Amino acid sequence: MWEQYRKNAVATQLFVITVCAMMLFFGGVAPVAVLVSLLVMEIGAVIGAAWGARLKRKFEARANRRLSAL
Repeated sequence: MWEQYRKNAVATQLFVITVCAMMLFFGGVAPVAVLVSLLVMEIGAVIGAAWGARLKRKFEARANRRLSAL
């Protein structure tokens, strides 16, 4: 899972920081709400990486089964 997360970590973190900065400076959102949004997006990123890693394992296992059947 961490390999999947690290692959997209820079882009994900830049997106999260940009959205939170825009909420804080241009959206007039309270700092506590920005912090909660940041935490939710970070948790979502980790869950998404876990899900992506799981899908990758499933596809690879299916491909290996097809190759071994030949």
